[in-house]
Amino acid sequence: MTVKNPYLRVTLAMFHKDFMVEMRSREVLLTMTFFAILVVVVFTFAFYVHGDVSRQYLPGVFWVAIIFSGTISLLRTFERERENDCIRALLLSPTPPSAIYISKTLANIVFTLVMEACLVPIVVVFFNVGSLPDPARFLAILFLGTIGFCAVGTLFSAMLINARMKAVLLPLIFYPVIAPLLITCVKATFSIFAGGDVDQINRWLTMALAFDMLFIVLGLWVFGHLVGEG
Repeated sequence: MTVKNPYLRVTLAMFHKDFMVEMRSREVLLTMTFFAILVVVVFTFAFYVHGDVSRQYLPGVFWVAIIFSGTISLLRTFERERENDCIRALLLSPTPPSAIYISKTLANIVFTLVMEACLVPIVVVFFNVGSLPDPARFLAILFLGTIGFCAVGTLFSAMLINARMKAVLLPLIFYPVIAPLLITCVKATFSIFAGGDVDQINRWLTMALAFDMLFIVLGLWVFGHLVGEG
């Protein structure tokens, strides 16, 4: 199927390139998944308590594993473009900077969702979760949390594209910014697994959606300036 819209065609072409390159090597996906599982295993044994008490730790452990392992993908977002200063060529081309931002964010979202698909069964087994009370809202908060995480992370990764200590600086400035989203996702996940009030869960979902929309709009607006000055 041919995409007629030039903007959408360029965006999908760049996303397809990143996706196919990763599918050939799988270095980011495998590293993310292994690290996420390792975090869950370590925290499970650290916080293990008999009965339902251990499940109180599930939301925090789950989202910490996603944040830590997802950072691996963010650190690699612009590595290939940084080599030989290829990002400059992209910015000098007719490609809109916002299309670059969207394609990179989409790639990070897909990679993170694949990792989460492998992580959820591990969490269910280790925390002895019998059944999920509200799978629809759980998937909703999972998607909203992932989108916000990747939208903000891609923006900061672009800002630090030429930083010498990027692996240190990115978590330092990135984690405080996504702290509100992380708290929202943990609270929503806890309420879902505890069978909490639906209205309260919906409020958490609304807060996550507002966070996502804010930073997606901000990213589309400032991405070109951040990369041009990076």
